[in-house]
Amino acid sequence: MKYLKLFIASICFTATTISAQKTKATHSIKKYTIPFQGKRHFCSDESKMTYDVEIKGSKVIITYPKFKATGYFKNGLVFTNDPQEVEYRNAAGKYNYGKYYIIEPEYFSVLLTENGEYNSYNRCTLKEQLEKNK
Repeated sequence: MKYLKLFIASICFTATTISAQKTKATHSIKKYTIPFQGKRHFCSDESKMTYDVEIKGSKVIITYPKFKATGYFKNGLVFTNDPQEVEYRNAAGKYNYGKYYIIEPEYFSVLLTENGEYNSYNRCTLKEQLEKNK
């Protein structure tokens, strides 16, 4: 009888351990991926403004006419030294969600701080970019 109790106790312990391991395995930490590597051009049908976005590792360089911002990815968000973004981060306080720039493989968005909407730019070729600027 003593051995039967020990056997049942060991089965219960093993079942509890396996159950706990399964629970731990199902709770995964969300991994953020960097959208692309290299340089891409983004332009809009609505304006002549164009952006060049270059990503090397987790470092980001955003270039548009007469301006260059450098930054990095952190937890899926982009943080740069763009004075407008820095001002937005400082003014927003705890409501800053770090989404001044949104970079995806096929589009790029910039927050308009006046109304909270985003200007979106689609990926374009250098040839399309040059034609828009004529």
